[in-house]
Amino acid sequence: MATATKSLKTHPNLLVSVIRDQATHLWKALLEACMNSVDAGATGITIEATGGRIIIRDDGKGFSDTVEIDNFFATFGTPHKEGDATFGRFRMGRGQLFSYGHNAWRTRTFLLKVDIDTNGLTYDFTDELEPFKGCEIIIDLYRELMPEDLRQLERDMMRAVRYYTIPVTFNDKQISTDPATQSWDIETEDAFIKLSDKGSLEIFHLGTFICEVPAY
Repeated sequence: MATATKSLKTHPNLLVSVIRDQATHLWKALLEACMNSVDAGATGITIEATGGRIIIRDDGKGFSDTVEIDNFFATFGTPHKEGDATFGRFRMGRGQLFSYGHNAWRTRTFLLKVDIDTNGLTYDFTDELEPFKGCEIIIDLYRELMPEDLRQLERDMMRAVRYYTIPVTFNDKQISTDPATQSWDIETEDAFIKLSDKGSLEIFHLGTFICEVPAY
């Protein structure tokens, strides 16, 4: 009798399913990009949105080399080390961006292109380009946004990043406000609290919208 220890495997279709299933709303995909920017040390984030294209830019550290690209871009689920990220845990969020359109990521001297509708779980890699500071993500959408879709996306993003401490702009309009500059009814070491006898309770964590709870 022979005994051996072997690894369980994941079929590529499972990863595609996970990528698509987590992409419930476009604004959540853009929020993931914003959280990645914060984790990358960005001091500002810009979002440009038209009917067929969305561009996200930041001035963070980007991917420093091909090892980081392999570990943190090409590989899903690589856990963050303790203390190296504000938001990230398992590096899955970028899959939401992949779900909505052809992605072109520009960082340092690299260009990374992903099109899961056409090419599945592969990406085109280009190196030795002119150095680029930060990260730029261009998404050519699989489904064009109508004018009302764009207006709703702006409203959703205004709430999603309302209290980021770094400026976030959407089509040249700043949609974030540093909470430390606002007036609050109660301030503790853990929270800023604004009291109201109208509306619902909105909860934010580190500036990011988490959920809305009925007032009752």
